[in-house]
Amino acid sequence: MFKNIASIINLANLISLLATALAIVAILIVKDMALLATFLITVCFVLDVLDGAIARKLNLTTNFGKVFDSINDFIIYIIFPLVFFLFFLNQISIELIVIEIIFVFSGVFRLLRQTHLNFEIEKINYYTGLPVCFNLLLIPVLYLTGPKLIVLFYLSIFTVSILMISNIKFPKPKIIA
Repeated sequence: MFKNIASIINLANLISLLATALAIVAILIVKDMALLATFLITVCFVLDVLDGAIARKLNLTTNFGKVFDSINDFIIYIIFPLVFFLFFLNQISIELIVIEIIFVFSGVFRLLRQTHLNFEIEKINYYTGLPVCFNLLLIPVLYLTGPKLIVLFYLSIFTVSILMISNIKFPKPKIIA
C-alpha cells in the first residue's frame, strides 16, 4: 500500500492538493469575504495551470493525477461559482435552482467527457466543449449585471452550460497543447 501512495506523491499532485485546500477555504469564506474568496480561486486557477504544465514537463503525468485534476476542476470551476452565485444573489428562486442544476450537470458532463478523452487521446490540440475554467468569467458578469439584470445573468449561465456540453472544438493554448 505504501508503494501505491508513494507513487502518487509528486510535485504536480502536491500543487493540486494545495489548490484543493485553497478552493475549500474559498468556498467556506465566500459569504463573508467574497473578494478574498475570489482571489483564492484565482490562485487556484494559476495552480491548476501550473500542476498540469509541471506534470507534462517533468513527465509526472499519472492516471491518479488526471482524476485528481478533474475533481479539482469540479470544486474550483463548478462548486465555487455555484456557491458564489447563491450568496451574491442572496435569493433562492425556482429559476435559479433550475439554472444552477443545468450548470452543475453540464459541468460534470464536460469534465467526465474530457477525462475520458484524455485517457484515450493524449495529444489532442483542442477541447470538445467550453472548458470549465471559463466558468470563472461568470463572476465578473454577475458583478456587472447585478441582481437587477438577473435575466441576463441567467442567460449567461445557460449559454455557458450549453457551450460546455457542445461538440464545438475550442483550441488549446500552445502552453497546454
